[in-house]
Amino acid sequence: MQAWQLNPDTRSLELADLPDPVARRGAVTVRVEAAMVLSYMAEVLTGARGESHPERAFVPGTNAVGTITGIGDGIYHLQVGQRVSLHPHMVARERVRTPAQILMGHVARNGPAAESLQDDWVDGAFAEQVEWPAAQVTPIDALGDLPAAQALALAKLVVPYGGLLRVGLQAGECVAVNGASGFYGAGGVLVAPALGASSVIAVGRNAAALQTLAALDNRVVPFALSGDGEADTEGLRAASQGGVDVALDIVGAASAASTISVMRSLHRGGRMAMMGSCAEPLTINFAEILINDWLIAGQFMYPESAVAQLVRLTAAGQLNLLACQPRSFPLAQLEAAMTHATTMKGLDLTAVVP
Repeated sequence: MQAWQLNPDTRSLELADLPDPVARRGAVTVRVEAAMVLSYMAEVLTGARGESHPERAFVPGTNAVGTITGIGDGIYHLQVGQRVSLHPHMVARERVRTPAQILMGHVARNGPAAESLQDDWVDGAFAEQVEWPAAQVTPIDALGDLPAAQALALAKLVVPYGGLLRVGLQAGECVAVNGASGFYGAGGVLVAPALGASSVIAVGRNAAALQTLAALDNRVVPFALSGDGEADTEGLRAASQGGVDVALDIVGAASAASTISVMRSLHRGGRMAMMGSCAEPLTINFAEILINDWLIAGQFMYPESAVAQLVRLTAAGQLNLLACQPRSFPLAQLEAAMTHATTMKGLDLTAVVP
């Protein structure tokens, strides 16, 4: 098979001919139909984001959709020929207080246990075939013949879904999504109505992208930030008719000012999930959090059951994966795909297709 490998010495990508993978115990092999390209994948691979790399050549790539071609020992439900969604978030299955976790094909390392886990499962999805742990494989039979690149929308939506689960979004609540014009934020705007939100305030800086989101559902209210923190807070309170119940902050490497504005728009007892990558300190008075009974919760990724739950929501007609807009490139054009991915906004999605 063909697969992209990152050379650890030169940090350059090479399209290589490799042996077909063989499923070990607890794993399956999958023929890849489409693999997702993150907007910052090129930065990850060059080391610009600070991630360390394995010492041997490895296949990068996180999420994919494909068909099972082989099954290892100890697999009891998955079947050859079944279409599945592959996700990279792997947590060591040991009963310790803080089990190691990795993102397969992403190369970030964070301690000896995580490094050992990554050494065992280092290869990712930019290949014609992959070996994948069964625990990170979700059947998508219920999606019928949905094109693979469109089914990759599950990878876009499941991350913000994890944040909304973290703060316990209830039907009938008002949700604000900060970073709604971004890749994952737009996914949050799609997911919140599917979970029963009565209104969703799409908060961001790209007014055109926000209007596109608002056109999808009459419960979505676009809110373009002005840059004036106090005015933005008051505007959000007005848009939410008195205060936001649940906020999802999923902004990228931007200012923390919008995060503060959204936080201060929360109703008393409001909850906020922090999933963004802003590097600035979050400066807010301790007493303000206390007197307002706010819950501010960090959330990395999502529970194991989350992808299957999104599949069920889609099959029931509550979630529309077709709203996402994939652009596909042949596997051999990965570098062009990574360049295109840097321009994504809103509902865009970039895929490579073997």
